[in-house]
Amino acid sequence: MVGRSTNPLTGLAQRLEVPPAVLRQLAVSNPQRYPALLDSAVAGPLGKVTILAAQPQAAMWSDAAGRVHGRAVEPRAANFLDALEIWWRQSAGPATGQPSHLHTARLTGVPFAPGWIIFLGYEIAADIEPHLSLPATPLPWTAFALRTPCALVHVLASDTVWAVAEPGAEGLLAAVVADARQAVPRDAMAAGSREPLELAFQVTEAAPARSLPRVLSAQEYIRAGDIYQ
Repeated sequence: MVGRSTNPLTGLAQRLEVPPAVLRQLAVSNPQRYPALLDSAVAGPLGKVTILAAQPQAAMWSDAAGRVHGRAVEPRAANFLDALEIWWRQSAGPATGQPSHLHTARLTGVPFAPGWIIFLGYEIAADIEPHLSLPATPLPWTAFALRTPCALVHVLASDTVWAVAEPGAEGLLAAVVADARQAVPRDAMAAGSREPLELAFQVTEAAPARSLPRVLSAQEYIRAGDIYQ
């Protein structure tokens, strides 16, 4: 006879005995399943968690021309922010009066609950203030949203790794847990190895000479009484 646990955390958050480097390794080796890594590189109170979003189930994005597209979700508005709000409200479901997913996650010491990854480029401001005349984005999109019901979370304060999921995504979470446990050799897991991983690419900061004149110009406008957002 198999009993059903009454613990609301069962299946939603699992502490894993894996090194934190697993998050970066999975982000590089399997970007389809792990599309976004929010890496907390700051030591101290500002650096709390590193989050690896997992198992994307749907996506919505606004292309460079402002047209809204969807994969596994049908945009219900021509404006990205409006379409995202409709999608979010449909996903949230009716209010139940029960503790939120975030509250449940915090009971485990994980200050995070899945699952959205949202990018808003500066150009999306034109959706809010249509009179703005902004330069075209160099990216293929101005905004996107990924529906990610699972995540791996490294809590820096306790140096622990957690696998977390929304209710109903326990099956997807099981695959994430298996990936994390298989991502490093057993001897590395036992030793808590934190060997640096080979980077897939490197981002280089633009020369200061490109931005300093703009900053000085903006300061002059502010000094003259103009308002900047």
